[in-house]
Amino acid sequence: MNKFLVSALTAAALLSATAPVVHAATVSSGFNATVTLSAQCIATTVGTPVIAFGTYIAFGAAVGPIAVSAPLTFKCTNGLPPPTVAFDGGVPGGVIAGLVYTLTPPFLNRLNGSAATATVGAAEDTYSYTFSGSIAAGQAGQCATAAASSCAPTVPRTIVVTY
Repeated sequence: MNKFLVSALTAAALLSATAPVVHAATVSSGFNATVTLSAQCIATTVGTPVIAFGTYIAFGAAVGPIAVSAPLTFKCTNGLPPPTVAFDGGVPGGVIAGLVYTLTPPFLNRLNGSAATATVGAAEDTYSYTFSGSIAAGQAGQCATAAASSCAPTVPRTIVVTY
């Protein structure tokens, strides 16, 4: 029995001398995360809003102001300064059926987006622009064809957003 005990003790001593020592430890190293964000604004208006002046009788009363049927809407990268708005060519009006019309400056309605969190990206800033138009009284008007007793042209316009 002594031989067994000595052999067991010798084996235990040998194993403990050759077994690796395990220690719990952590190590860390810093790094940088980078991205280049190309900020932008995009139009989100559905369909084409209209300023419908209705019927104007030559040499008659003024028409308007008539509001645009739906606002022009845009979404932009969160945190940009508010964009500036102008009408195409910088002209706030024009001529339709030989009648001079005027557009009011666009009114801005801004809804700020939300900031990013650890799990959700930033929400966009949204902008909607409403404006109106009017036609002054006493104008003769002009139809494209001499035989027409009435005409109803459409003049496409553009609102320009600069950001």
